[in-house]
Amino acid sequence: MMATDENKKRKKADAVGVILYAIYLLMLVASVGLIARIIYIQAFFTPDPAIEKVLTPSSRLVVIEATRGNILARDGRMLATTYPEYDIFLDCTVQPDSIWNTYLGDLSKGLNRIFKEHSALQYRKMLEKGRKKGSRYLKLGGGIDMNGLEEVRQLPILNSGKYRGGLIVEAKNKRHYPYGTMSRRTIGFVRDLRSGVQNSHIGLEGKFDYILHGQDGRFWTTKSDFGQVQRFDSTYVKSTDGSDIRTTLDVDYQIIAHNALKENIENEKDLEGGCVVLMDVKTGAIRAMVNLLRDGKTRKLEEISNLAIGRKGEPGSVFKTSCLMMMLENNHIHSLDETVPTNHGVLSGYSYAPDVHITDYERKTGRSRMPIIDGFKVSSNYMFRYLAVQNYGHRPEKYFSNLYSYKLGTPFEFDIEGLAAPTLPDPKSKTWSKTDLTGAATGYAVDETPLQILCFYNAIAAGGKMMRPYLVESIEQNGE
Repeated sequence: MMATDENKKRKKADAVGVILYAIYLLMLVASVGLIARIIYIQAFFTPDPAIEKVLTPSSRLVVIEATRGNILARDGRMLATTYPEYDIFLDCTVQPDSIWNTYLGDLSKGLNRIFKEHSALQYRKMLEKGRKKGSRYLKLGGGIDMNGLEEVRQLPILNSGKYRGGLIVEAKNKRHYPYGTMSRRTIGFVRDLRSGVQNSHIGLEGKFDYILHGQDGRFWTTKSDFGQVQRFDSTYVKSTDGSDIRTTLDVDYQIIAHNALKENIENEKDLEGGCVVLMDVKTGAIRAMVNLLRDGKTRKLEEISNLAIGRKGEPGSVFKTSCLMMMLENNHIHSLDETVPTNHGVLSGYSYAPDVHITDYERKTGRSRMPIIDGFKVSSNYMFRYLAVQNYGHRPEKYFSNLYSYKLGTPFEFDIEGLAAPTLPDPKSKTWSKTDLTGAATGYAVDETPLQILCFYNAIAAGGKMMRPYLVESIEQNGE
């Protein structure tokens, strides 16, 4: 009897073991299948786009644009500033029929008065079409300031606000230049790099873009199941407005210089253009910078290129002062009253034509020697060629070393990009010719920008102290 009970218990335990083993195998197979399915989903599965769109809440990155800093004249007047402009849209589906039908005509007339893009009848047809199509984002107009926005908000239907009137307002920052094109190449501009336009960063706007721009803010939004837009506050990053730049420019001087240059060259059709730079002698602060160049199509004088810094060329006779300076500095002459032989205006060993200034002097005075000061007054090419050859003909490298010491051979750091590097002949180069020395002495074998010539002459006016020209006085944040 006891053996039978033991057998029954053993059989029952075996049955339980078989069942547990079967369950184990089933769970093992399910686990392997589940792991394989997870791997497949992660690595290979692509959901149905339609189902994914329905089940995945849409999210959107919203950029909070920082307000760009201002560019100020030395006295605080605005040369470049940023203010918001507004685009106006309409949700044509939210207005009750009674309000829509009653005030549609008045709204059309108001839009015509403010935007002037279409007639009142055209606005009415546009609105009726938008209503019929159920448009929720119909553009009515754009580019208006705060005063214009207030006018729009007073129009019939729109004065009911967003939810009953359907008014949608979008703001965008707009760069404004109160003085128009005056000093435009100095103040500059910044184009969107995505436009593909070369030289997208010009003038002060371009050079100091990293200071003016500030730091944009951002946050993410998503739509709830009921279509309401919700913001993720955890993603919110506050924007930081750009700093202001106070320049050395004087608006009054700029206007005077601009008008004077334009008046004097506008009717000279053979002149391509011209520039004026006014610099404070003691500090190097630039008070005015005017660049006028004829437009290739209209031939009108416009600020389309910064000639003062970007255009280099042979300076001609204004460069002769550098030759005279080194003669005095290096004691080759001790007084401007010293004389040099006239030689009928012919420089021995060179094929230059006789200098008429010299031959006229010989004819009028009967003298064979001419004071250096007189040669300087009439800008005699012979005079400066003679001085250069007599004192530096056997060591031309010394002559050009002097020019480098006057900062006439290398560019300097400037507050806007584009300062062209000057070019001086190199006595050690294979292309060197003895006429390079005589050419440099008269300003015709060198390339200089107007700004570098100005810097050189300013050093003379300052008694020998050379100041680096500059345009930016300070960087300011909230007036500090």
